[in-house]
Amino acid sequence: MTDTTPTQPPVKRVLKPVPDRGIRVQSSKTKSSHQFALPGSLPEPETIQINTTSVPQPFLEPDKLEQWK
Repeated sequence: MTDTTPTQPPVKRVLKPVPDRGIRVQSSKTKSSHQFALPGSLPEPETIQINTTSVPQPFLEPDKLEQWK
């Protein structure tokens, strides 16, 4: 069985040209997104172990906890 609905011809789309090799493209950032830190002033990251075989627990909601008091 053939499809009798008319199909639209393909539409040619014009893409943006590739930037020159000397141009570096990056996202713009606001001044507030930059953070500076002195070496040694940041705490060492901790290793967190998660048991993925345990039963998942729902997030605790304060109003739900109040009803059990």
